[in-house]
Amino acid sequence: MPMAVLSNFLIYCVINAFTPGPGNILALNTVTNYGYKKGKPLFFGIFAGYYVVQILCAIFVYGVSSLLPNVMEVMKYIGAAYILWLAIHIAFSKPSTENAEQSASFLKGFMLQFVNVKMEYIRITKENIDKEHICCAMSGKQSLAKKEWLKQRFEEGLVFYRSAERGKCFIEYIPAENAWVPIDATGWLYINCLWVSGSLKGHGYSSDLLEECLRDAKAQGKNGVCILCAEGRKREFLADPKFLTHKGFKVSDISDCGINLMYLPLAENARPPKFKDCAKHPKVEENGFVLYYTDQCPYTYYWVPKVQEAAKEHGIPFKAVHITEKETAQNVPVPVTTYALFRDGKFVTQSIQSDKKFLKLAAE
Repeated sequence: MPMAVLSNFLIYCVINAFTPGPGNILALNTVTNYGYKKGKPLFFGIFAGYYVVQILCAIFVYGVSSLLPNVMEVMKYIGAAYILWLAIHIAFSKPSTENAEQSASFLKGFMLQFVNVKMEYIRITKENIDKEHICCAMSGKQSLAKKEWLKQRFEEGLVFYRSAERGKCFIEYIPAENAWVPIDATGWLYINCLWVSGSLKGHGYSSDLLEECLRDAKAQGKNGVCILCAEGRKREFLADPKFLTHKGFKVSDISDCGINLMYLPLAENARPPKFKDCAKHPKVEENGFVLYYTDQCPYTYYWVPKVQEAAKEHGIPFKAVHITEKETAQNVPVPVTTYALFRDGKFVTQSIQSDKKFLKLAAE
């Protein structure tokens, strides 16, 4: 195993040892009920068990992925079956009658780590992107369009982390100077997308991904991180303002269309990021529908042509502006560039429209 991989693994172990989980909760409960003295054996057991499990996992996964790469796919199903087994036992479990001395033993803490499952994350790079799934992507050409867009951004500092488990669980961020949005945020990291949905929601994975971004921002000496969200409530294809507020984010700027720029500072006295004037007061001169979009989201590749065709068939004035350069994206007349639809000069929505949704909107 390369030394660089081993050193990164050890750093991960140290940080992960203090994150919330069954071990931390059990330790807290033990101290609360029985005191630190009786809890010490348990603490040492948790600590020792954690490092044994992590070392065994690292050796096993590295060996299997190197010698038998096809087996890794089977292991996912074995892991899923194990989690299901745990869920069933938890659902039908009864309160324990064990006394305090038994609950606070070294062995209890040690063995706990062998049943404490944590999510594994993968960083998508230029080297592995062709063979890895990118979570949000639809299949076929839609995926290829998104992947090509990502490949061009990696050299500009873009980072893409996703869960090892297949599903919508990822974060995508980039130095704000290279972000495809009209903001003034020199020295900040900008989060393009933080998305966890479906069965992966409610497990703390959004926090895991955000923490990784913050760790990276600190390592790079950035002022902090910023992201777009809707004002007051969650909207499609924008971050959840309630989650961000809970994590310490504040609103740094507000656009006329109800899209806000939120930020979390890491450096003292850092100048908060701001919208450019064109984004703060979004409007276009043309009548009819005008759409600005990029290849950053794979759904645009699929739905924009269908909307164009529907508009043409029904005689609806429609103009699509495909943004293909960073400089253009940083000066468009709207805060969000992934998908921004105007009607008669006014901003309508950032939500990607199907042909049916568009026709319903046009009929209003």
